[in-house]
Amino acid sequence: AVSANENGASVIVLEKLGMVGGSTVFSGGGYNAPDAEMQSLTEMTDGNRDTLEELLNKEPQDEFEAEWQDSVREQYEEHVAAGNTWLFDSPEYFMLQTYNGGDYRGNPELIQTLCANALDGYYWLASLGATFQENISMGTGALWSRTHKPSSDYPKGSDVVYPFEDYLNNHEGAQIHLDTKANELIIEDGRVTGVQATYEGETVVYHAEHGVVLATGGFGANVDMREKYNTVWPTLDSFDESFLATHDAEAYSAYLDETGSNLLAN
Repeated sequence: AVSANENGASVIVLEKLGMVGGSTVFSGGGYNAPDAEMQSLTEMTDGNRDTLEELLNKEPQDEFEAEWQDSVREQYEEHVAAGNTWLFDSPEYFMLQTYNGGDYRGNPELIQTLCANALDGYYWLASLGATFQENISMGTGALWSRTHKPSSDYPKGSDVVYPFEDYLNNHEGAQIHLDTKANELIIEDGRVTGVQATYEGETVVYHAEHGVVLATGGFGANVDMREKYNTVWPTLDSFDESFLATHDAEAYSAYLDETGSNLLAN
C-alpha cells in the first residue's frame, strides 16, 4: 500500500484486527539482505566456506540453480582474488540458499525477484523511518549472516511495521481501516472490482478502480487450510485459538479455484 501510494495511487488497507502488522509485530523484526558494507565487518569462517562450497559443488536441481551456481562461483573467485577475507555474499547466493533451503518448493522466479531487490528494500525501509543496528547477524532460522536487526533495545517486528503505519496515516490518498474484516471479493465480468467487508457488525462495500491486493498473510492458525495443504504429516488438525495467521482465505477460495490461482505460502 505504501509503495502504491508513493507511485500515485489512492489506497485503503482493510485490517480485521484493531492494530496493524499481525503476527509480524511479535517477531524479532529481522530483515535479510546481502549487504557488502555490513558484511565486510565480519570475517569469513571455515564453516562459511564449507557451506558455500557444498552448495556450489552439488548437482543442480534445474537450470535456475545451475545459473545461480555459475554466477556465485565467479563472484566468489573474484572475492578471493581481490584478497578479501570478509564474509562473501551476493543476491545470487541468497537465491541459491533460499531455493535449496526451501527444498526447491519455492517459485524460482519469485525467489529471484525477492533476493535481487532485498537490499533496495532494506534502504526503502530505512527511508520510511525504520532504524537498524550497525552490524549484521544470522537471524533465527537464517542460513547466512545477512540479517539486519532493528536498532531498538529489544528488536521486534513492530520496529519495521510501524513506519508503514506512520506513512499511511500521514499521507494524502492513504487510509487504514481497522477492525474491518474482508468477507468476499466483488467480481464483475471476470474482474475483481471490490470487496465486501464487515465493520462493527455492519456490511461495508469497497469499490476498487485499479484492483484489489490480497495480503492475508500466513495460515498457521487456520486448521482447515493446514489440513488442505498438508502433504507431509498425518494430520495438523489440532485446535488453535489464535486470532492471528488465520489467512481468512475461505472468503476467496471460490474465486481462486475458479481462476486456477495458486496459493503462495512463505
